Amino acid sequence: MFKINCEKGCQTPAHKAGLPELEAIKAITINPAKILHLENRVGSIKPGKDADFIICTKSLIDLNNTIKNVYINGTKAV
Repeated sequence: MFKINCEKGCQTPAHKAGLPELEAIKAITINPAKILHLENRVGSIKPGKDADFIICTKSLIDLNNTIKNVYINGTKAV
């Protein structure tokens, strides 16, 4: 289990500055995949895509988060 601690607020800077939570999550998932023309493989969880993802205790953009599991190609790695 990995723990990320934060002392001065627990949101990413973009979200803290006013970017809605969903847009902040897209900014670190599907949007970079689109920029790199990899959205057919990564950036979201859909059938046929690479199954690389993490299971967290809180929102993906909450810096006071604990990563419970890591999956690579759909197989539990940690």
